[in-house]
Amino acid sequence: MSNFRDTFTKDDKKDPPLNYDDSAFMFFALTMLCVVTVPWTIIYIRGLFSSDNADDQKTKAGSKLRNCAASTAQKHVAEAKEKSAMQSRVGSGKMIRGGILCVLWMLIFMLWGTVSNSEMNVQGFDPYSILEIPLGSEEGFIKKAYRKMSKKFHPDLNPNDPLAQAKFIQITKAYAALTDDVARANFEKYGNPDGPVQMKLGIGLPRFLLEDENQLMILCIFFLILLFIVPLGAICYYQSQKQYAGNGVLMETLRYLGQYINDQSPTFGMQKGPELLACSAESRISTKIRLSDEEDMRIIDRDVVQHKRLHERVERAFPVVRKNHRLILAHMQRMHKLMSPALIQDLSVLLKHSRLVTRSMIEIACMHEWFACTCSMIEFRRSLVQALDYKDSSLLQIPHFDQNHVKLCEKARPKAIKDLQGFLDDDRPIDNNKPGLKDFTDDQLLDVKAFVDHVSNLDLKWIAETEGEDLIVESDVVTVTTKLIRKNLQDGEAMGPVHAPFYAEPKYEEWWVFMTDPQQNRIMCFERVLSAEKEMEVKMRLQVGPGRTGKHTYVVHALSDSFAGVDRKAEVTFEVKSQKEVARKVFVHQEDLELDMQPTFFQSMMGIGPQEEDSSDEEDERPRKPAVTAAKSKPKAQAKVEEVESSASESDDESDSESK
Repeated sequence: MSNFRDTFTKDDKKDPPLNYDDSAFMFFALTMLCVVTVPWTIIYIRGLFSSDNADDQKTKAGSKLRNCAASTAQKHVAEAKEKSAMQSRVGSGKMIRGGILCVLWMLIFMLWGTVSNSEMNVQGFDPYSILEIPLGSEEGFIKKAYRKMSKKFHPDLNPNDPLAQAKFIQITKAYAALTDDVARANFEKYGNPDGPVQMKLGIGLPRFLLEDENQLMILCIFFLILLFIVPLGAICYYQSQKQYAGNGVLMETLRYLGQYINDQSPTFGMQKGPELLACSAESRISTKIRLSDEEDMRIIDRDVVQHKRLHERVERAFPVVRKNHRLILAHMQRMHKLMSPALIQDLSVLLKHSRLVTRSMIEIACMHEWFACTCSMIEFRRSLVQALDYKDSSLLQIPHFDQNHVKLCEKARPKAIKDLQGFLDDDRPIDNNKPGLKDFTDDQLLDVKAFVDHVSNLDLKWIAETEGEDLIVESDVVTVTTKLIRKNLQDGEAMGPVHAPFYAEPKYEEWWVFMTDPQQNRIMCFERVLSAEKEMEVKMRLQVGPGRTGKHTYVVHALSDSFAGVDRKAEVTFEVKSQKEVARKVFVHQEDLELDMQPTFFQSMMGIGPQEEDSSDEEDERPRKPAVTAAKSKPKAQAKVEEVESSASESDDESDSESK
């Protein structure tokens, strides 16, 4: 049986691109567009009509977030959510994504119309169509058609027609396939005279990619994309990203904060915080100077109190820094009613940038191990969250409280309330008889009660140990495990957004845990805790230096970045023993012993076992006996050799003496 896979003789002229290439490309493009567009559309529509229910939010551990029930907090959270929902629904990003989706769906419908009207005709070897006879014709009818077609396309009758010669070869192969019983059965069963064959599939390409006149243009476009557009995009992305540090702060801001804080003393105060935030690159870039700002800022300048004034050169050279500085001070002094809507919008942008900037301030202070400076930065951070001025009482965080209520609490008898923690620990019920709440209405009292139930009331516990040991010995790494327990939460509850009605957006509480040396007031180690669960665990490790035995005393501080007056601290003491006092047994596992008996890679390459090497080492370390005793134990041959050598050395000595 002849092989029907042989290629046919054709003329030098190339065949045009196959008709199904464009259709195959249409199918491929339609499939890829549907894969991308359909899920994207579902997510987009769900984002338009979905509403976040804060009561159903849970943490990764499965705890339900507990939000503050005070009306001031709920109003603030509702306004922030409505604003964010409006921005997410009708913002520029949503509109751009919606426009892109519309274009993609238009392309899908266009491709669907093109594909539905196209016909897929794949050319192949069909002996019946070549002989122009119906499928299943008898052998006599096949021979008759063959004689007719062979006479028509015989090369002798068409000497100058190469297509006729190719056609004649096809006719001959078709006749051979239909007169061979096996080949004919294979074609009728599998569609190929040679039987079942593997089909190779590929991605359909559009027609214009296969045309000769477009090859140069396609090659130029390919090199343009590969050599220019892709590297240019990578360079642009790198240039835009190298401006930011790992924590998301601009490098310019980070350098400025580092230099400014480094030049100050370790007792850097929080009154300098507004200046640092106002001079940051994020604040200067995001804030704009308007024509109406001069009149609006004049109202604020009249009442705002500046604890530390800006330098005159800075105010003259950078009007935006002056504006930011005044807005921050006005926010901390709760002058929001004096601000115009445009200034309130600028203040919201500043407060959003303050999260990363103030965090960088704290990290830089921690890097210098300045605990007092770190506390000042954390105090400034929570002053922005709660809108508290320098040396303001922490009682102003309570809803509906002002300076008059603070004075009533501080002058209360027999037990005065000095700060927020004292208000939380006070056992008296929250009613009009409690200090500071005499003129409160029932709704205001409910807000105060909701605030008290929501503020973190921590219980701090610690344990110091060397992991895996009973006692702490010099040169050990001591692990101080600190547990922070929110007593105001029930089991299965987690801390929701803090009560911060003056802040720009919902804020979740963070805790900074420090271990300090009380003698030097220096930070030994610290951790930043973001957990909202009821119980939080922090592990801090420090190494005890050699020779430092006896009693060691450190202080663990837990500082909140959202509430003032609720910080906790505890004194950590532990006894360090000397290595002579504690005899520790070194436990060697049996598997380690067996592993020592295995040859190393070098030993296996040299053909030396570990036992042989150990034995040689033992022989080297073994003390040597006198020469006489050693000579007795040596073999006879070795003894004779030594005798010969000794006699030779004696003869040499005699010859030397005679020469002398």
